[in-house]
Amino acid sequence: MHRVALARCFHQSERHGLDALIARLDLAPKGRHRALADADLLWQFWQKIHAIYPQDLVDTAVKTLVKRVSLPAALAESTLDALPATPGVYIFHDDDAALLYVGKSINLKQRVAAHFSGDHLLTKDLLISQAIRRVEYRETVGELGALLLEAKLVKDLRPVHNRLLKRAAGACAWQWLPGALASTPLMRANRYDLSRERDLYGVFSSRAKALAYLRHLADEHNLCHATLGLEKSARGCFGYQVKRCLGACAGVESIADHTARARCARCHASRALAARRTDRDHRARCRDVA
Repeated sequence: MHRVALARCFHQSERHGLDALIARLDLAPKGRHRALADADLLWQFWQKIHAIYPQDLVDTAVKTLVKRVSLPAALAESTLDALPATPGVYIFHDDDAALLYVGKSINLKQRVAAHFSGDHLLTKDLLISQAIRRVEYRETVGELGALLLEAKLVKDLRPVHNRLLKRAAGACAWQWLPGALASTPLMRANRYDLSRERDLYGVFSSRAKALAYLRHLADEHNLCHATLGLEKSARGCFGYQVKRCLGACAGVESIADHTARARCARCHASRALAARRTDRDHRARCRDVA
């Protein structure tokens, strides 16, 4: 945090050069342009502002400064302006065009800025700041698309500062297309670019987990396993035989009605998942504040 920036928080209209600060605050320089002398002046300056201004005002000024975005020197000032406030993946490159880091966000502009904000300067961010030369981004269809594309890029490109997402190869999601009446296709990341697919539901690390979740959803809402493509049956699924299915597989319930109930079940599950994520994020923020 620079003394000039801190001084500007208290006196917007005055000069804030070192000579001006020495004269205004009656600092006593022991030399100029020497590391020890400059450090002593900084210490005097810090003591003076605490003697002149209330502690809460100083604390507010410091918090304001450390939250400001300070782009690495090698990046153009227009870098953040060029980023969209949309979901996608961002890629940091160094001067050799090597990949430093791949990340995702529902707001690319905000997330990239966070890497260079004082309140987010982790060791990884500091190392990236020193090496970064260029920022690339790829927009995606929603948060799920960003998540899946990030996993694919990390696996394929192995950026220096990413931990390898080992489960990316088996990632998959269910696709619920508008107007579709039959089984729900399972889209796999190793076969499709899921970042560009629409109407996806869920993201699962493996086919087995995706199937298990759909079975759970079907059992909870009396949906037909056969109609959803979870089992093959010519005379009614097992669930219909034990009265857990309303009979879409046996012609008792219309496919249209079954599809409508399935979509309601999916929406209910999506809202529950979003609520859990919100609660998790809230607890994480509370831990950060504590």
